[in-house]
Amino acid sequence: MTQSTSITNAAARRVARRLAAKYGVALRAEVDTALGPQTALGPRQYADLVGIAGLVMSTVTLGWQIYHDIVSRREGATSEILAAALLQAAPTPADVEPGQRQDVIDATVADIVERGEP
Repeated sequence: MTQSTSITNAAARRVARRLAAKYGVALRAEVDTALGPQTALGPRQYADLVGIAGLVMSTVTLGWQIYHDIVSRREGATSEILAAALLQAAPTPADVEPGQRQDVIDATVADIVERGEP
């Protein structure tokens, strides 16, 4: 596992923890399942959580890529800039409600800005 993958996986788990109060603890298991068999906690239980977990994975990965791009251009990586970029670039899965997508983006932005690490 590369350092980048390790950072992304840890961020995805933190985002799932942030969203667990709203979407249930099963979301954490879904994110672990999406991370791969070596980290899976259990079987898929809810179809909507599968969509949210997939969105968490793609949004966290994309969020870190955007963050690094902003930092490499020596621009300030504020939460507003990162959120605006993710709103435009993050996928919009058919099985995820717009409010759920916004929750994932908000939690991802909060995690990345708090961490601010490579």
